[in-house]
This record gives sequence, C-alpha cells and structure tokens, in this order.
Amino acid sequence: MPAWFSHIEAPVFAAPLAQLFNQSMVEGAVPSQWRTTVITPIPKVLKPTQAADYRPISTPALSWSLEKYIVQTFIYPALQLPYPELCFDEQ
Repeated sequence: MPAWFSHIEAPVFAAPLAQLFNQSMVEGAVPSQWRTTVITPIPKVLKPTQAADYRPISTPALSWSLEKYIVQTFIYPALQLPYPELCFDEQ
C-alpha cells in the first residue's frame, strides 16, 4: 500500500491498522508482506549508463510506521531512563 494512499484513507484504515500493529507487537513478529517492497531506480545523472548511476528508492510504509512507533515509544525512553539495575558505566 503506497504511503500517499494511507494518508488519504487514514480515517478509514486507522482502527484496523492499529489492531494489526498491536497484534504484531504482541506476537513479536512482522508480517512478511510488510517487509517486502518495490524498489524503484531513480537516475542520479541526466543520462544513466551504468547501475551506479541510479539511486534505489523504496517505501515500505507499514513496517516503517510500526518501527517508528516502537522506537519512539519504547526504545528512546528506555535509553533515556534505564532501569537502575542496569549498569552502563563501562560502556
């Protein structure tokens, strides 16, 4: 599902996507379809002649959204305020 489509249809898809995200977090697994994307080669130069002249662009919107939520909600707070039992003095 392209990101632009999810932005337009956010009011319709918000509740089902939240349920899928929650189920994914509870199970500790990301659906394989969310880890698959279409890579579109975008030329870096005016007349590309070799593979290095292209920039790969991919937008796996659902997995990126879930990853961003998990990082902001769980990882950043855990790093900012670690449990007192954890000792990071030597790291």
